[in-house]
Amino acid sequence: MLDTVSVLVCQGRCCRQQGSRQVLATFRELADHRLQIEASGCLGQCGHGPMVLIGSEPIWYERVQPVEIPFLIRQQVEAGIPACPMIYRRMHPQLC
Repeated sequence: MLDTVSVLVCQGRCCRQQGSRQVLATFRELADHRLQIEASGCLGQCGHGPMVLIGSEPIWYERVQPVEIPFLIRQQVEAGIPACPMIYRRMHPQLC
């Protein structure tokens, strides 16, 4: 059985203004037994939201939109490959 993958979706004020409530709702709609979806407080990266962190050594994603979540799940959760177009380069400058 696969390990559960943690998904944190920032719900700080700036991220909420940028649509993080919808991102959180979409993750919850699409979640299966592999995903542990949680709302987080502010992640301190205002202006780059909605911010999403995936994994135990989290990969940070910026400006995530609900329509991109199936791609994120396929890439990061199913294939184990970072979703490079959405990587937050400030946290992962050499990842992709």
